[in-house]
Amino acid sequence: MATHHDRVKLAALNGYLDELDVGTTDANGDVQLLDSVAAELAQPQLSNPAFGAAAMNGANPEADANPITDDITPEVAGGDIAAMKLRDRDNIAMYEGTVGLPGSGANIIMSDVTVPPSADFVGIDNLTFSFAFG
Repeated sequence: MATHHDRVKLAALNGYLDELDVGTTDANGDVQLLDSVAAELAQPQLSNPAFGAAAMNGANPEADANPITDDITPEVAGGDIAAMKLRDRDNIAMYEGTVGLPGSGANIIMSDVTVPPSADFVGIDNLTFSFAFG
């Protein structure tokens, strides 16, 4: 079985997440939250830089997002979040994944996936990104 030194794992994750800070269109990258037909429900803004330095958690690296700014103008109709994109400052998706509740098997786990109609804001309290190496 192939193995990777921890420094290689950390460099891979840090380099990947640094791509969220690339671009000139917007001041920040964002987390685009989508319903099951890919309609946008909300777009909380990442900090710049988006993530802190990765650290090892067991055999795999992980990094926590820096503070994420709430979207204070979510979609009026509301809906259930089914997917998300981590986008860079030019709105290019660097990561796309499914969203679900604990136990759902989704790529991204949220404690609540429902955006109520006419919500005042949609926020993300914390976001941890990790790589699994084989």
